[in-house]
Amino acid sequence: MKSLRSMQVFLEVAHLGSIRAAAARLDLSAPAVSMAVAELQREFGCTLIERAGRGVRLTEDGRELASLGRRAMALLEQAKDAVGSDRRAMRLRITAVTTTAESFVPPLLESFVRAHPECDVDLDVDNRERLFDRLGHGEVELAIAGRPPVSPACRILASRHNDLVIVGAPRSEHADIGSATWLLRESGSGTRAATRELFATLGIAPPVRSVGSNGAVRACARAALGISLISHDAVASDIEAGQLVILPSPATPLTRNIHLLASAERTLSRAALRFVAHAKETGVFAAPEH
Repeated sequence: MKSLRSMQVFLEVAHLGSIRAAAARLDLSAPAVSMAVAELQREFGCTLIERAGRGVRLTEDGRELASLGRRAMALLEQAKDAVGSDRRAMRLRITAVTTTAESFVPPLLESFVRAHPECDVDLDVDNRERLFDRLGHGEVELAIAGRPPVSPACRILASRHNDLVIVGAPRSEHADIGSATWLLRESGSGTRAATRELFATLGIAPPVRSVGSNGAVRACARAALGISLISHDAVASDIEAGQLVILPSPATPLTRNIHLLASAERTLSRAALRFVAHAKETGVFAAPEH
């Protein structure tokens, strides 16, 4: 299936925005990657990529093909799991936002694979923006994240109560939250967006420091490098150990429930159905509110 391989190569170029980077990721030569993309361009009779500085960018046709190609490749993976000699392996791919992947998700997965050793589970960690993009293209079966975008592309299977609180090192217990330095997650993070909304609600414009991951935010807060809005789940152990304290404000805690989600267009596999049932039976998630 030569065109299938060409599609896989093209999707890697589309994702990375670079022929060289795609070649390195796929362990191919740059000319081989260029030839694969050229083959697709001949097959579809259009230009898919164009030069952009040191990399490449997708044309309008390229963006359309990349979106459809991602869905097609996801369907092929789904077919491989559903039929053939490996159908009893019951593979499950879940993606979770960083906050959940660094708090309650690992214990949930551990209890699930212990109860269902026949299920092979992969966990990917993404920020909110990337997670919903992958879920919408069918590249993962289940997702664990906060409030989904207003879109029919996904459905809520179960929910978990989640409070966002402002935390800081014990020495910052009486800090003025309007002038203290705030630690922000990376662009695309739902917590970063919620923090910006909180600033608007409180009418403050404090200095900010961007920190690239949820774990780094916690570490920087413990080191008194700033305060942060963060899920109570993520910092419960730090609060219990006295390494962080909750700072009061008139607008917190903010309730931003965590949801177990699936693509609206995908039928859940047996492994996914068992995981959803396990998540509810253990009390980690509950039936969604309507």
